[in-house]
Amino acid sequence: MTWDLQTLSDRAEILELRSRYARALDERDWDLMRTVFAKDASADFALGTPFDGIDEIIRGCRSQMDSLDHTQHFLGNHEITVDGDRASGRHKLIGGAFLQKATGTPSAALHGDYVDEYVRTEEGWRISRRQLTITWGEGNVGILSQQHS
Repeated sequence: MTWDLQTLSDRAEILELRSRYARALDERDWDLMRTVFAKDASADFALGTPFDGIDEIIRGCRSQMDSLDHTQHFLGNHEITVDGDRASGRHKLIGGAFLQKATGTPSAALHGDYVDEYVRTEEGWRISRRQLTITWGEGNVGILSQQHS
């Protein structure tokens, strides 16, 4: 497979976008998260309800992240197909979570797949649609629904 310089540049920008997403989650940086998704994006994080629009997506992310003491998201096996100002892709997730005052073991990990669609905007590439499928969890996955105090 041979890629031209524009495709290589687009792929690099999308990889950076994915990394920015993980950092925004782990640092609870909701302003940074606004640089990840298109304003009219949709996302399904396997929480039971999909979210439409950047404000709802951030609300959905916060509903999980703000209840935990620490998280660490690892993304890998990146596949990206660029088609002009649109792109699609998938990648693997290992998401670790820690809740100090958990009932039981204070940590858990989720494993899954993100399937994405991207759009080039004036501000750069953004996620326009995201679908997360969790394939399995380990540890005390109940901490994802516990509140810390």
